[in-house]
Amino acid sequence: FIGLMCGKVVMINRGKTSRQQLKERCATLKRYMFYPEGTRRAGHADADEPGALKVGGLKNIYESGHAAHIVISVNKERIWNEKKGWVSCSTTLYRARHPGPIAPSDHATLESFVAAVEAAWKLTWQRAYELRDACERRNGRELV
Repeated sequence: FIGLMCGKVVMINRGKTSRQQLKERCATLKRYMFYPEGTRRAGHADADEPGALKVGGLKNIYESGHAAHIVISVNKERIWNEKKGWVSCSTTLYRARHPGPIAPSDHATLESFVAAVEAAWKLTWQRAYELRDACERRNGRELV
């Protein structure tokens, strides 16, 4: 909420915000972050598997020349669960990041850039969940 008030968060209204509007809003910021589909899948049986990335946001990144930095956080839904209306202060958040940025300038086409981001996304996702699983097994916690 504070980020919206300060103009540091770009809100996307699915089906209403055009790519051009998004591009114009992002152009005012030095960097920006996209949250791909994830929290909506938290309750699904395959929530530990990476979902398919949407090309629209990646197209904006490619066209802007900004590098993509991949970071995956696990257990967010155990800290703040909007659906159930509760907050936990005793949950560990696990994070993995891809070792380096993926620069559009290293890719001749959008398709090549998207493929590189998707490959990095899947590897980073896997590392984040492996970290969670290893730590929680070591601590004797049951994995949900």
